[in-house]
Amino acid sequence: MAAPANNSIQLKDEPNDDGTGWAFDENFSEWDHDNFKLWLTWIDDSDELIDFNWHDENHEEISGVHFTRDKLGDPSWVKRNVSLPHELCEEFAALVRKRITNYENLAAQNQPPSVGHQQQSLWNIIGVPANRAKRQSREEVKDDSEDEDDDDTVLQKAPPLQSQPEQKAPPQAYNVQYGTGTMGGTATGTASGPTPSGGTAGFTTAGNGSMLGEPRRELSPSEALSNLPIAPPDLQNTIQKAAQQAMQAQQRPHAASAASDHEFVLNQEPPPPPSVPESQSHNPLLPNYVPAESQEDIIAKYGKPPPMPFKEHPKPSNKSMSNKFRPKGPNKIMYPPKNGPIAVSKRLNIPLKQIPVFDPHDEISGNLEEQQKITVQYGNKLSYLSEIGQVDHDRNLRLLLRYEGDEAKVCDDLFEPPKFSHVYIGDRVVRGSDWKWGDQDGGLGYEGTVRGLRQWHPQDPPTVTTEVVVLWDHGLYGNYRWNYKGAFDVQVVDRHWDEKHAENLISVGDEVERKQPNWRWGTQDGGIGGIGTVIELYASPAPFEGGCRIGVLWDCDKAKYRKLAEDFLQAHPNGDEEWYDYSVLDNDEMEHAKKKHGRNHYLDTDEVLQKFYTFDRHPHQVRLKRPKYEPQPSYYANGQNPYDSDENSEDWDEPDFDEVLCRPIPKYRWCLSDPKSEFGSANDVTICQSKPLAERNYLMIDDRVRRTEYFRARRKPPNSEHGIVLKVEQADPRRVLAHEIKGDRVFTTWSTYQPYSFQSNDGADEIAFYKRGQVFGDPYSRIKVGDRVQRGVTWKSQWGDEDGGHEAKGTVVCVQYVLQVVGTLAKVRWEKTGHTNFYSWGFKDVFDLKKAHAGAQEEF
Repeated sequence: MAAPANNSIQLKDEPNDDGTGWAFDENFSEWDHDNFKLWLTWIDDSDELIDFNWHDENHEEISGVHFTRDKLGDPSWVKRNVSLPHELCEEFAALVRKRITNYENLAAQNQPPSVGHQQQSLWNIIGVPANRAKRQSREEVKDDSEDEDDDDTVLQKAPPLQSQPEQKAPPQAYNVQYGTGTMGGTATGTASGPTPSGGTAGFTTAGNGSMLGEPRRELSPSEALSNLPIAPPDLQNTIQKAAQQAMQAQQRPHAASAASDHEFVLNQEPPPPPSVPESQSHNPLLPNYVPAESQEDIIAKYGKPPPMPFKEHPKPSNKSMSNKFRPKGPNKIMYPPKNGPIAVSKRLNIPLKQIPVFDPHDEISGNLEEQQKITVQYGNKLSYLSEIGQVDHDRNLRLLLRYEGDEAKVCDDLFEPPKFSHVYIGDRVVRGSDWKWGDQDGGLGYEGTVRGLRQWHPQDPPTVTTEVVVLWDHGLYGNYRWNYKGAFDVQVVDRHWDEKHAENLISVGDEVERKQPNWRWGTQDGGIGGIGTVIELYASPAPFEGGCRIGVLWDCDKAKYRKLAEDFLQAHPNGDEEWYDYSVLDNDEMEHAKKKHGRNHYLDTDEVLQKFYTFDRHPHQVRLKRPKYEPQPSYYANGQNPYDSDENSEDWDEPDFDEVLCRPIPKYRWCLSDPKSEFGSANDVTICQSKPLAERNYLMIDDRVRRTEYFRARRKPPNSEHGIVLKVEQADPRRVLAHEIKGDRVFTTWSTYQPYSFQSNDGADEIAFYKRGQVFGDPYSRIKVGDRVQRGVTWKSQWGDEDGGHEAKGTVVCVQYVLQVVGTLAKVRWEKTGHTNFYSWGFKDVFDLKKAHAGAQEEF
């Protein structure tokens, strides 16, 4: 792809007026490549900067580790690696250096000093950890001086320190007006401050208080105290008091020629600090700070921690959301919302902070005038419900509307709650009483599995579940309300648990701590005893079940599904290609596509509400259109592919609901475990005639496939040699005759959105069979698209005669994977560190966490 023209690129890196939007206190050193690209779209309104080759000389993605003055802050380095135009290199590097300088200034103003030598022991007495501030060399400040005129910030630069390579670095002290400075020794520092006349007074002093060029002299104790750096009053008093106590306890003769026996020499090696009782070891300014044991000490005491989620997992870090539990596959990202206010704001390019405090599309809270009208209409009945202890106003209002004011039915609903009033990962659900999402579930009575618990609205408390993510049996997921202002889009019909996990159910809002001292995630929790709160939960990545779900086209339904397929193809003549072509976007969609990752453009409140109210929400059409992928050959020098699969994108791109609904739903179980069945497994259908095909001419779940010469990736190419089959179906759903039906459309772990051709009519197959998987290793357990079937021994009574009656036949048209639920991933926010990350709750039999407090008796 050709580099974009730079005449339209105007770079600017300034937070919004309210301080939001990439403020200068963002720690860029923790950015991964995606965060870095988001920052690029923040500084460039045209969104053209992101299209350059943002990789270094080793073909590694540029991230926070490159955000330094000698790399991204160096125009020549940027030119050499990114190939930006010369003028743009200078401008971009200047912005990088400016952000680094502002971050360092903020860090200097907000952190206690890094101290050493004698003064270090004074800090340690009050529990402040050493080495909290970083030195800034004169050369670094010199690099920044070129940008001084461009810096619009009101923050002052930290004064430079002249380096002395032949001597030990003197301790630093923090000055609330001037930033960092030196204490003692011969290192020099500069400082500047405003004069009464409004100008700037500059001076340069040695660390011992003398002017530069004067002989160095040692300080007496009183001079040492008087020369302590300016600090906030409470901090300065604490330091002076600690210094007096230290001198009284630690004074001893010094071998100095001109100094008296009681002189205090700051540059002398300090004696060991006095022991401090554990009760006094906390820093009064940082009450949550407790010096943590090193990881080496913990391993020596408790043994090695559990293994990482997969063998290539990087070492634990304090980067937010850095604990990935799967290198690839359907669960790599955590189900971006398709429904609700967050999904709509994303489509309309409205920042999350500007979403109204209520869901504008909610039946009750979305229209305040209508809510007030209904409240007046049912005022007496609402008062009665409140008097009898039912104080949930939103829930009461919904029930009165549902039952048209019938108090008896409302009370029956309130006092006879469903069997399962709570929801957990792995629960089986169906549509509930407040369902408004068409046939996203596949139809009335179709089931799904809960794979996520979180919040429906950004302003919902993070300790309460108001949204569930459901993976429906047809293979697509959706997000739905769970007690959001009394609304329940789904209801639980069965609970997934066994003896192994029965006592290990976990909920959003639970307080947790590390289960074992030798856990595997370093100091992310702030040390042993750190408490965190679960704010989201997801089903852990798991292997396939020992079977699959199949879709059957019953002979009695041939005409029905041929008509549905024709209607769908008429509405979507370009098929799957339509989702990857900008030319089909209208102006509004084009603008959104360009600004999808751009900076937050704040809108007027009335404008936001208008956009929400006029948004045409279609429950079966939630997929986003995408530009066609254009590979850049320069990215793949030396055969290296810097990209992971497209599972890394922030959007989960997969077929839309209307496409799935025009085909038979894969709801029937084949060789799946069923503890409630007398057979121990479920076979809702049985094969009455197997389609004769050569071993390499059909695919099943878990089979391995390879790319052919006709293979084409619509977006990013896969980074693995072999893909794993997730789903097999017909490329043309209009084929309804048994002899025409074949599995020539295949989804794999390479992509959740792009199907590949197999055994196609033109012979240009994109993939080829490589080897059989483990799920159907037994030849007698195999089932494939094209096989003829009839109802089996575990046929459910609620299905009735939808197959056409006993011994009626149909043809398999789809084979769909099923994921196990063998553990949970808990998203936790730690109190001490503010760190947020994922942790295992039973995945691969590892529990990283335990509940900090014994909870109430769980329901089963």
